[in-house]
Amino acid sequence: MEESNEKSRMEETKKRGRSVIVSLDGSEASDAVLDWSISQILEKEDELTLMHAVEYGMVNRASFSSGVAVLAGLNETVKKNAKTRGEKYLQKMSKRAESQGMKPHALQLILAPPTVPLKMSVSQYIEEEKPDLLICGSRGMGALGRAFLGSTSDYLVHNSSCTVIIAKDSHVSTKPPAQLKEGTKDENKKDENEIETSSENLESETKRSVAVSVDGSQMSEDVVDWCVTNVFRKGDEVIC
Repeated sequence: MEESNEKSRMEETKKRGRSVIVSLDGSEASDAVLDWSISQILEKEDELTLMHAVEYGMVNRASFSSGVAVLAGLNETVKKNAKTRGEKYLQKMSKRAESQGMKPHALQLILAPPTVPLKMSVSQYIEEEKPDLLICGSRGMGALGRAFLGSTSDYLVHNSSCTVIIAKDSHVSTKPPAQLKEGTKDENKKDENEIETSSENLESETKRSVAVSVDGSQMSEDVVDWCVTNVFRKGDEVIC
């Protein structure tokens, strides 16, 4: 009975689209992770959330000789500037996704003060949102990139309630996405149609090699069922 209910749930998820969070850290590697996610994982029906975590430092009393009020104002400015930079970055990445035919459902900025480990802030947000899928890169130069290095990525993979995909650097491309060119209205309309057609025909144009590890257990059967519903596309070369 439980197996039947799980399969019904996965089929329902496929029909309505999945809730997918792609984490971004401001690095070139994150640009590539977003492009890879759109071309290899995301479907038109999915609800895409772009997530960006911002670490901001605070000036403590010991290193600042002015009064408490001045210190509080300074720290508030630091936080405000971090928020502004984060929001601008998310807007830029949203446009990058839209240029490839995938409009984000939401943009999520996480402000993590130095008193709270960034991985805990990210993990808490993931548990609150309960997405179907989390995608992140294995390396990066920004705040979230540092959070996902080493033990944090291992922590998320083993403790997150959702499925986590780690996009390895060697498998993602940094090639700029298709974008509209400056020109006449007719020329731009043609470009828009080309981008839309590219998005709609993604399944048939992108052939992937997908390996699934199985061990004969019931869990392996569940993993294969999940891949059939959430990962495999027509034309994929599947290796078990």
